Amino acid sequence: MKAVSLAKVPGKPTTGGTKLYGNPDVPEVFEWPSIVDEDDIYDLAFMGQVNLYELASALPENSLPKEGMLYFFYDLDAMAFSPFDETAARVIFYRGGKPLEELCLEDENGNSLSSPVVKLEMSAAAEDNAEGHKLFGLPLGYGEEKYPRPIEGWVMLMQIDSTAKVPFEDNGALCFFVEPEKLAAADFSDVRVMIVPRK
Repeated sequence: MKAVSLAKVPGKPTTGGTKLYGNPDVPEVFEWPSIVDEDDIYDLAFMGQVNLYELASALPENSLPKEGMLYFFYDLDAMAFSPFDETAARVIFYRGGKPLEELCLEDENGNSLSSPVVKLEMSAAAEDNAEGHKLFGLPLGYGEEKYPRPIEGWVMLMQIDSTAKVPFEDNGALCFFVEPEKLAAADFSDVRVMIVPRK
């Protein structure tokens, strides 16, 4: 599938728009994804959301539904880098149809736990292995190399590049992967992540 560039643009995202960080815009009934570690429960960090109507405008031939939202969450504290970690990330698909409101995750003192929001604009990428934030294509610097197990043959769903405020290991990129069959069925029950270092 062709890559779609996600370019940072100035301004505050509209409710339901494509963005990185900040807080998710969700329907009234929404369960924030978490993981259990030694009987403690930890909330995953909100990494971004993709408006599927905007995606359909930028890449009409993509196999996802033409409306709704994808929400991306990740264990940013542990900074998991291996696709063998089955609990490091979650992608939630919302089909749409109900009003969305910003959901803020706060600490016990009422302080926001989110990173500064980044408004994104979609466009077709010049190259499938382009750097930067993007959907689909090949991971940062990967060229035609094979993916490692267990994601060989999987589709890269989203790449989030390092920024000054959210750097990944070796100034690399956080990449979300899903099996092609599950992508076609809009099934995100098994999404894996990998941090790809800059070469």
